Amino acid sequence: MKNDRELVGWGFWLKWVIASALGSAAGVILWLALGAALEAVGLESGSPSTVTRTLIPGVVGAAFGTPFGIAQWLILRGRVGRAGRWVLATTLGYVVVFLFGANAFPQGASVDLSAPQQILLGAALGAAVALPPSILQWLLVLRRQILKAGWWVMASAASWALGFAISFALRLAFGELTFIAGPVTALALTGLAMVRLLRLTATTEAPARALD
Repeated sequence: MKNDRELVGWGFWLKWVIASALGSAAGVILWLALGAALEAVGLESGSPSTVTRTLIPGVVGAAFGTPFGIAQWLILRGRVGRAGRWVLATTLGYVVVFLFGANAFPQGASVDLSAPQQILLGAALGAAVALPPSILQWLLVLRRQILKAGWWVMASAASWALGFAISFALRLAFGELTFIAGPVTALALTGLAMVRLLRLTATTEAPARALD
């Protein structure tokens, strides 16, 4: 019989990476489709209307975050209680991300940066993108169930910072198509972090269960 440590391993990690990649790809497709539809009817996030500037990025963020959250929920639901909240946390997190992005980086804004500065900007953006969903995931799902769950926020921010830095560097060297390498790296690293947290929780709780 497998012990608790063996129950969470490379199989879980691989499922996490594949599901997350498919979920994020579905989110990007919905994001682009919804953006095109809104533009076709004359609604754009760059509109001077405060309602439009708030509503459209929020809706687009939800369109991206929901399939992403659902995909990860499918992997977590057998491991973590109340895992359905993961979908809500991820969706709301990306609503915040898109709202922040729309206001911090309005359409048409551009700044000339050197290559090292662009890579550093990528790292900062990666961390900024990771923080809202990971904080909500910790708050709504992990903190009462997973030991040292706060590390999830730090691991997510570091993983996406590195992932975006890699993407920006590869894009400078080889073009836009290589940008996907960064998110894949980030998904792989967050998968390792989740495996570590689940293993730690399982191996710590197992002796306690044996004494009951």
